[in-house]
Amino acid sequence: MVTQKLLLTGASGYIGGAVLSALLKSKNPVIEGLEISVLVRSEEQAALLRSNGVSPIIFKGFDDLGTIQHAASQHDGVYCVE
Repeated sequence: MVTQKLLLTGASGYIGGAVLSALLKSKNPVIEGLEISVLVRSEEQAALLRSNGVSPIIFKGFDDLGTIQHAASQHDGVYCVE
């Protein structure tokens, strides 16, 4: 079985953090098998998320379209929480 990759935005915010937490706690086999990446704006956020098994991608903000487009193209799905 091929690992599905999910890109999540907004993971350092209140709602996005709750979504990420629910995904990481899920016992659903499909969700458990996801490789989750998140867009973050700082190395501090990246380090915290990395320690929880999430792959951080540092970007400058939602105006950083090149990084966002590249990241999205490397994933099977994108979930945007603003």
